[in-house]
Amino acid sequence: MAVFLAANLGLVETPLDAAIRMTHRIYVYGAMPVGLGWHMRDTHGGKRIIEHHGATGGTWSYVGFIPEDKIGVVVLTNTYADSDDLGLHILDPQWPLADH
Repeated sequence: MAVFLAANLGLVETPLDAAIRMTHRIYVYGAMPVGLGWHMRDTHGGKRIIEHHGATGGTWSYVGFIPEDKIGVVVLTNTYADSDDLGLHILDPQWPLADH
């Protein structure tokens, strides 16, 4: 996941660079801005977070990054409890942490 995140941040070169950048383009699905396989949201400072999460079989994962700051986070847990807010708080310290 760290290599995948580094590729999405442009920190490593891969033959898939052009395709990766294409997934970061914003499309609108209803009222929600999305990329190809990514969700988009803004930080409290107005920067864009590109993210995705998922859960299966008692685990939860989150990956998110801010391309312009070259910062990202991967959160992997062995619980089905939503851990997105932990990743979001790392990317945006003003993001509130939920009580889980």
